[in-house]
Amino acid sequence: MTAPIPTPCRKVCRLGADQRCDGCGRTVAELASWLWFTPGERAAVMERVRDWRIRGADDDSTTTSEDRR
Repeated sequence: MTAPIPTPCRKVCRLGADQRCDGCGRTVAELASWLWFTPGERAAVMERVRDWRIRGADDDSTTTSEDRR
């Protein structure tokens, strides 16, 4: 049996105005691609969204120019 893939999902799945999940902070692209990400890509997202949750969802400091496209 395969081990479960770690995920930042908090089971609060809805998109905010910034097009990020209000529960975990992942972008739409990250949500759609999660199962195909490498372990390194997942770890990078997990680190970013951990910081996003600590700062608070309303803080725009973690949004990159790519996210704003």
